[in-house]
Amino acid sequence: MLFVDELLLVHIGLAVLSYVFFALAFVNALLYIMQYRNLKEKRFDQKYFRIGSVATLESIVFYSTLSGWIILIFSIILGTQWGVISVGERIFIDPKVILSSIITVLYGSYILLRINKWLNSRYLIYYNIILFCLNMINLFFATHFVN
Repeated sequence: MLFVDELLLVHIGLAVLSYVFFALAFVNALLYIMQYRNLKEKRFDQKYFRIGSVATLESIVFYSTLSGWIILIFSIILGTQWGVISVGERIFIDPKVILSSIITVLYGSYILLRINKWLNSRYLIYYNIILFCLNMINLFFATHFVN
């Protein structure tokens, strides 16, 4: 029983750590949008010089997302092991598990799109923001819809 509790604890810790990386990517994505608009409107005020370049911000978004995605995969693997041990096969029909798996696949598609440069960086930034919002909806609301 102690092993099961430790599995759950590590799963939760890794999930929280992945959310921290996704939040870091989200904040830098917002800064990217601000900086991109400053460049488009040729507003070179004090805010422009305090925020990093769009290339740097985009790189931070990508590497933060990549780190969060890798950690989230480990968290899902451990969470699945914990769920099968303690709940059984019913864990696979849990809305939180299903949504987490979908979001993980979507983050994987973001990484694939970014590595292969199949989309413009600006569109990928918006995609990353949408994924973070989906992630937060999953985190806070997915368990509340279960009877």
